Amino acid sequence: MRNRALAAGAVRAHVLDVREEFASGYVVRALKADALYEDRYPMATSLGRPLIAKKLVELAAIEQAGAIAPRLHRRRE
Repeated sequence: MRNRALAAGAVRAHVLDVREEFASGYVVRALKADALYEDRYPMATSLGRPLIAKKLVELAAIEQAGAIAPRLHRRRE
């Protein structure tokens, strides 16, 4: 992932392994609360968004970024 970002023109790239934080801080809590989407599906994708935002803000502070621009859509490959 880091190499792809750099090849695409990024000056720096941060790749974080937050699986443990995601599992313990988000997934376990959601499972205990029976959090389901449409009363059928686990909310795994939407659960990740707050953690992604948290890490994005942390990295922006480290990089002394003046702004954060969201990626609004995914490019299909």
